[in-house]
Amino acid sequence: MTDLPPSKPKFLYHGSHLRGLSELHPRRFHYRDALEKDAVFASPEAAMAACFIPRCLAAHGRFGSTFYFAAPRDEFLDVDRGGELYVVSSELFACEPEKGLGSLEWTCYERVQPVSRLIFESALEALISYSVQVFLLSETGLDQLRSAPDSGRQLLRGIASENAKRRSHVRDI
Repeated sequence: MTDLPPSKPKFLYHGSHLRGLSELHPRRFHYRDALEKDAVFASPEAAMAACFIPRCLAAHGRFGSTFYFAAPRDEFLDVDRGGELYVVSSELFACEPEKGLGSLEWTCYERVQPVSRLIFESALEALISYSVQVFLLSETGLDQLRSAPDSGRQLLRGIASENAKRRSHVRDI
């Protein structure tokens, strides 16, 4: 049984480290399908889109209703220059729930103009503001997370998130 596509929201979110874009252009990301055309990716969840603001190697996902983001500490802090969450109309987007992030990922194969945008001076600020649980790990820790049989849930439960350290928007993993 395949999942039915979710109902289409009015707006979607696109996270990027690039600021001031008046138009979002399809880009080549073939992690879902080697034959996929260039696309603009967006999510109905601002928290998920915020995970794409940082420009670094990372792991992200969701346990229940709690989103998480994990990256190597030094790399993340070195490249965190903030970014933007672009709000786009969902009109030209479609969801293929069997691909990628499922219902959290919508694609459009044309240029899209944002209807508004939210600017963040720090990707860490953006992630925490949307209650994404942020874990800044060693490179080894990130490798362990990626290879964990439970998608890293137990590993993350044993680590204090940046949210917990700042006492801001803390959620259970």
